[in-house]
This record gives sequence, C-alpha cells and structure tokens, in this order.
Amino acid sequence: VDSVSAIVAQIPDLFLAYTACVFAMLGLRATFFVVDELVKLFSLLSYGVGLILIFIGVKLCLKGYVHVPHEIVCCVLMGTLATSIVASYVWENCLKKEEPEVTGKALEKIMECRSEEPTLDAK
Repeated sequence: VDSVSAIVAQIPDLFLAYTACVFAMLGLRATFFVVDELVKLFSLLSYGVGLILIFIGVKLCLKGYVHVPHEIVCCVLMGTLATSIVASYVWENCLKKEEPEVTGKALEKIMECRSEEPTLDAK
C-alpha cells in the first residue's frame, strides 16, 4: 500500500499509476501462493528465495551508486530460482542418505536390548 503513493508521485498519469499498482498487488498475491507451494515441493527453494530478497535489498540500497542492467537482474533471479530447484532435486534424490531399513535378526536384537531393564549390581 505504501508503494501506491510512491508510484503515484513518480508517474504523472494517475490512471496508469493506479492500474499498475492494482495489477502488481494481484500478481504478487497469486505469486505468493505459487511460491508457497513450490517451497513445499523443493526443500532448498526457500534459501533461493532468501538470496533473491537479499539481492534485491542490496540492489535497492546501492541504487544511487551502481546501476545494474535489467538483463542482469533477470538472469540473477531466474538463475537463483533454477539453481535452487535443481539443487533440491539433486539433494533429495541423489545425495540424501537414507537410513537402512532394519529387519530380521537385527530388528529382533534391537527390540531385545530395549526390553531389558538395566540392573545395578552393588558387588
């Protein structure tokens, strides 16, 4: 809501300014739900989104000193998203070590050890 007044101050055509703000808010709301579902699917995507937010924050802080072309910003955003999705896939399917399933005699031995109560002999 604060950005509406900032955009209205920068754009002389009020219709264009308000229309841009309305569409931006509707788009952001829909994008939030999409990103929320994607974060549930890909475990490392939340780190990618965090890096994107840090990048945008640093870019806004350095806006008066350094100009970053739109092409580079788009490449960084898409590259970060793609990298975090691919890294999540690789992590979950290739690198994540699964605990071996305990069956048979090993399971019986574990259950036997758990059922025994420790005794303290004072000899």
